[in-house]
Amino acid sequence: MTQQTIFICLLMACIPIIGCTQESAGYRGSQTSANAPVGNQNPILADDEEDSEGEDDIDADKPKGSKDPKPEPKPTSTPVPTYCGGLGIVGGTPTNMNDMVAKSTVRLIIGQGMCTGTIIGPNQISTAAHCLEESPAINTMQIQFGIMPATSPDVKVKGYSVHPDYKGLAIGQNGYPNVRLFDVAVIAFDGKIPQGFGIAPVGSTANLQAGTEVTLAGYGAYSDDDMQDRPLTQVKKAVALFDRNFKEIQLQVGGQQGGCFGDSGGPSYILSENGMCLKTLSTTTGPGRSGDGSCTQGSGTLMDITAHQGWMSCAYEKLGTPLPYLLKDESKDACDRTTVVQ
Repeated sequence: MTQQTIFICLLMACIPIIGCTQESAGYRGSQTSANAPVGNQNPILADDEEDSEGEDDIDADKPKGSKDPKPEPKPTSTPVPTYCGGLGIVGGTPTNMNDMVAKSTVRLIIGQGMCTGTIIGPNQISTAAHCLEESPAINTMQIQFGIMPATSPDVKVKGYSVHPDYKGLAIGQNGYPNVRLFDVAVIAFDGKIPQGFGIAPVGSTANLQAGTEVTLAGYGAYSDDDMQDRPLTQVKKAVALFDRNFKEIQLQVGGQQGGCFGDSGGPSYILSENGMCLKTLSTTTGPGRSGDGSCTQGSGTLMDITAHQGWMSCAYEKLGTPLPYLLKDESKDACDRTTVVQ
């Protein structure tokens, strides 16, 4: 994403440096450095100052007095910590560590490629299925924190799961196939979230509609031909369409703002009901269904992960890292077909 504007582009995943197949497309990027940073190389990870961590009621989205057991989240023993205050979002600008966005967005090194992810639990990250469709080995994966991302020595990937109904993106001349894409995946990790970082729990799309602004974040490229390492950047973008059948969000076309190579799996954020805390709505898939796929046009397709909480809960349980606050919605029906890599 650019320091002046952030672009959305088509990622035909046949980029030579990551050796992807032509059947998939998205915002997955290439790792340009020979080796990912190892150890505490980012001063953010050693920050001894107190952060702005607070607590948010994760059940705020649940209807009061509901008797229906389906929409009710499983009770938790302690509240899920979130980061509140210091939002400071400016479209197309680098993030700083006073922003909530920087505290919960991470870079994922996956073999010779890279994507973006979101910390949605104490040992849980959400990302895109196409980032993991080549079934990478766990020892080729790293989680990196910070604006100029670095690996924390205490955090190791434990395993991951790709939604069983994900069949690839296969973008052709007419764009995506006219079906649900299921481009959702989860990652579990061992170790504690480094000091100064925190959780942006899955939120609610109950009030999401055309015109609503969401905040995109990622470590993606600045243009179609940009192959350099880039810092974490963020931008506000308006929703064009919230498709409840396909469980996806389409962003408005134009403005030369959005995501590019390397932003796959990254979040769209929205503020909580009280306007103080950050909630995660989606993961980034690729260009919009109505866009031309270029970085300069500005469009986007996002997966609504709020509609996949039942499946995500099941996958995390199979990975040995349950996330109790996730709703047990109808997406849990895919649980029996779910496999994990550890």
